[in-house]
Amino acid sequence: MGEAGVAEKTIHALGEVLGMDDGEISLGATLVGDLQATSLDVVDLLYQLKKAFGIELTLAEVQKELAQSAGADGGAEGFDDALFQGVTVQNIVDWVTRRLPA
Repeated sequence: MGEAGVAEKTIHALGEVLGMDDGEISLGATLVGDLQATSLDVVDLLYQLKKAFGIELTLAEVQKELAQSAGADGGAEGFDDALFQGVTVQNIVDWVTRRLPA
């Protein structure tokens, strides 16, 4: 599946979680800032992505990756709003794409 297909399915899953139309969600939109996603929404999104793509993408993995890119240690437990503040829909598409079989 190409990136366009991954983006379409990711946006659809996010729309389902947030109760939004797919057309209201852009790849550049931030989860916490623009789309007003909560920690529960993020967890639900990860579950929806697992159903849509058959991949395991856990909150712990995502937070560790975010912390490493931000220069933190990634050891914090729970949802860290500060880490998720800059996460965009495109970031999620990229994470899914990297985990799909070649």
